[in-house]
Amino acid sequence: MEYPSGTFAGLALMENEVGEDAYLYLGSEDGKLFEVQLNRSARGCVLEPEPSIPPAPEDAVESAPSISPASGDVITVLVTAVVAGTVVAIIIVAILICLWRRARRRPAGPERALEVGEQATSSLPEDEALGAWGIKPSRVKQFAFRVLWESTDKFSEGRRIGEKGAFGKVYRGSLDGKEVAVKVMTGELTDIKRSQFVVEVNTLSGLNHANLVQLVGYCLAGDHCILVYPFFRGGSLDGRLFPKAVTGKDAKAPETGQIVEDPSPPLTLMERMSIAFQVAKGLGYLHDAASPPIIHRDVKSSNILLGEGSGEKLHVVLADFGLAAIGERVLDTGHDHVVMTSHIGGAFGYMSPEYMLRVELSEKNDVYSYGVLVLELLTGRKVVGPAPSGFEWQTLVEWVKPFLRGAVVQSGSMEMPYPILDRCVRDQVAEESMKKMVMSTFGLAWECVEEEFGSRRAMREIIERIHSMFLEVGWDGLTMMMVDLENDADDDAVTAT
Repeated sequence: MEYPSGTFAGLALMENEVGEDAYLYLGSEDGKLFEVQLNRSARGCVLEPEPSIPPAPEDAVESAPSISPASGDVITVLVTAVVAGTVVAIIIVAILICLWRRARRRPAGPERALEVGEQATSSLPEDEALGAWGIKPSRVKQFAFRVLWESTDKFSEGRRIGEKGAFGKVYRGSLDGKEVAVKVMTGELTDIKRSQFVVEVNTLSGLNHANLVQLVGYCLAGDHCILVYPFFRGGSLDGRLFPKAVTGKDAKAPETGQIVEDPSPPLTLMERMSIAFQVAKGLGYLHDAASPPIIHRDVKSSNILLGEGSGEKLHVVLADFGLAAIGERVLDTGHDHVVMTSHIGGAFGYMSPEYMLRVELSEKNDVYSYGVLVLELLTGRKVVGPAPSGFEWQTLVEWVKPFLRGAVVQSGSMEMPYPILDRCVRDQVAEESMKKMVMSTFGLAWECVEEEFGSRRAMREIIERIHSMFLEVGWDGLTMMMVDLENDADDDAVTAT
């Protein structure tokens, strides 16, 4: 049993009455619990129970010799002994597997420097001199590994931001008096892969848009590829929509690693629409203005970072663009790995069907994920949740389908779907103009998650649609704020060059 996000740290066995199945519980180091059903009848194989054998004819039952109580006790003892021996063998094998995986995932040397704070500085990996590789340092800075290691308290767990994703871990650090987010990715790097990392850094450093997080610097040392970004105190959209309960004195929010004070209020309708617009503009830039065009491949609420503003002054940026290319071309994290880690983290609810099932890659993958994100903003519901049956999981797209599918949406005459609208904003759609905007946004989101990718709109069309909605409801100040942000980004780019 393989768990890519961590290692197993403990296990426990729960046995019921003789003849019933037992359950093996495995706990991972990141707090997750897995349940494995042990089928006794399979004699040690953890498999689905075999189909039941049909009962024998009545005459055969009547003619069968009876079993005395004494012989029945002997059989019970034998069965119990066999089952107990099998269970013990399974536990021993599980322990050996856990120890083997832990040893394999924690090699000595540079890799261990990222997991153990007490690692001696003498064993830190040496920095690569990337000037010969073709790095263009006009807008980004090369950091020494030791500097980043020290700025994050030796990559301590207390500095971790969020959970480990498909492409590594993020730590909060401080450089030159400014807080930064340090993205650490690890893999077996050859000269060709190092060269490819340089290509990707050059591409990322050339991107400039108000709604894309700006790359600050990089580091290549040993088998570590590290990217440095500004730290956003507002945390992620996921953390704002679904705040996690934190208790105790000086409790820290998992999204930012900061001490929790007063919780932020729910996002207003204007803020949610502004976020949808800004994310669309960031994706539109990646698809149409970047050279070469970039497909994000990991659009989700945890990759939307919030600034400290509010209302029409709220500024958000899209993060983790370009990491899919680094993971694939440098770290060998291919499609299967991304899909597996997405299932574990729940992110598969954002994945388009054609990418997840057939590995068909295009800008329309991002459009699908964007549609799911907009549904998340409007409903205030996670992208994956328990199905009505209580025994399965259901994606957000499946959950809203009864309310949004069919000709009602296509004709633009849908009624207000109050049952799926987030309660936090229901009182903000009393005016007819606001109601119309929300209904149009639901319809737009549904068009984005069409199963046939050719039916989905391009991001530039989505931007135009939302801009028109803002003008219709009189949100001119919001559109002007976007223009100011873009002008500021252009000025920064000119200054840097």
